Amino acid sequence: MEGLSILMKEVAGSPSFGFHPKCAAIQLTHLCFADDLLVFSAAKVSSVSSIIEVHAEFELLSGLKANSSKSSIFLAGVDHNVKQEILKLLHMPEGNFLIIRLIEQKLNRFLWNGKDSKAHAKVAWRKICVPKQEGGLRFKDIEVWNKASMLNHIWNLFSKVGSLWVAWAKSKLDVIIKNGEWFWPHACSDALVEVQSRLLEVEIVDVDLPVWNSSSGQYSYAET
Repeated sequence: MEGLSILMKEVAGSPSFGFHPKCAAIQLTHLCFADDLLVFSAAKVSSVSSIIEVHAEFELLSGLKANSSKSSIFLAGVDHNVKQEILKLLHMPEGNFLIIRLIEQKLNRFLWNGKDSKAHAKVAWRKICVPKQEGGLRFKDIEVWNKASMLNHIWNLFSKVGSLWVAWAKSKLDVIIKNGEWFWPHACSDALVEVQSRLLEVEIVDVDLPVWNSSSGQYSYAET
């Protein structure tokens, strides 16, 4: 996939391409995971057209082609007419972000019905998620797992220097810590509100105040 990365880097310098608003600071255009690919750009027809051209060139060079039937595009805050133009260009469905309750509902339906259709649950989902020795099936509690994952992301901010995710988050860090205090932006989910409220109870004192060193690109601790 190095060839694709080179092509994406070239198109990123073109006037027709626009970075995704949340990726412009570190000029992130795409991420590859094994045989999965995520592409980020501004919701502009010119940007999408440039990406299509890159993929067409990559297909000619490598013989590899993205499967449109297994691909989705995610759009947010985009004008309806622009969205329709983009969807026509890509010939792929618009995806939806599944919320926790909807994910649990789908899992619950499949457990009792074998498919994603309405079914009468014989046991509450929370009971199914408890350990087997307590009478459950030890299924993963998605809500608890999501909270743990968010806390893990926060920990990674201070422990995993060099990570691409940390570099991206670092570009947004000024809105998290100000003058040695937590300063969280408005949360859009109840789970994140709870995580933020728990963190607000943790007092940041001089001895453990995280400090970003822009020259070394590392976190350290403030001197007392």
